[in-house]
Amino acid sequence: MKVLWIALANLRRMFRVRTNIFFVFVFPMVLILILGATFGGSASPRLGVVTTGSGPLGAALLRQLEQTPHLRVAAVSDPAALLTQVERGNMAAGVVIPPGYDGAVRAGHTVTLRYLARPDQSSQRLGETVRGAVARQAALLGAARFAVVQHAAPSFSVGLARATKISPVVPAVSVTQATAGTALFSRTLGQFDEGAWTELLLFLSSSP
Repeated sequence: MKVLWIALANLRRMFRVRTNIFFVFVFPMVLILILGATFGGSASPRLGVVTTGSGPLGAALLRQLEQTPHLRVAAVSDPAALLTQVERGNMAAGVVIPPGYDGAVRAGHTVTLRYLARPDQSSQRLGETVRGAVARQAALLGAARFAVVQHAAPSFSVGLARATKISPVVPAVSVTQATAGTALFSRTLGQFDEGAWTELLLFLSSSP
């Protein structure tokens, strides 16, 4: 009974100051909402792409990136503007497709794409997604070159058109992900759940 009376006395003393109601109940919920909306896992990262002067194959690579799930792609005018957007955090990362990309690829030359990102884990994971999209186009280009070498197509453009046409019917590789043992987090864990209990404990302990 003494414990109950002590707890009741502390509650009365705490709620006697009306600002405590805000800091204990309202402010933690607002902070959880802001943090969850900003850093929650459901948001799609923004990828800036520069395609100025890259030609039809550059535009095709842009469409390939736009079709990537959970990725928002935005066209940027030039590499300098893209670098500024990435540095300011407006873009999670950026890809620069160089001018003359179409002509160089058709001529059989190797073309280097620039990937701009900050040195953090999310940018590294996004880089894997971008490399996957580039690899899908590279597979079509390689198939077109192979068709020309084997005299199965009269030109690179014809070989690329044929490779693009038959690529949807080629069997894809499926990946099954399984967790060994007990999963650390539940599959139903939302973007607000992980930080909610820590914020509530923080404000409950810091309230007078």
